[in-house]
Amino acid sequence: MNNNGLYEINLLRFHRMGAAKWEQRGKKYEYSDHGDMPEERMLELQERYLNNDIACYIGEDTPF
Repeated sequence: MNNNGLYEINLLRFHRMGAAKWEQRGKKYEYSDHGDMPEERMLELQERYLNNDIACYIGEDTPF
């Protein structure tokens, strides 16, 4: 909850930062074939939160 008494949550885009660690261990990174989530889908998810009075920011749009 923020200082205004509103709930907040951030939507972050999928990343592959952990892939190298899995590969170094000789294991398959199960998400290696997943692409980035389309902007349209991110906006749909954001809208769900906003419609329920939850402040929601997408990645780099976070105001803090």
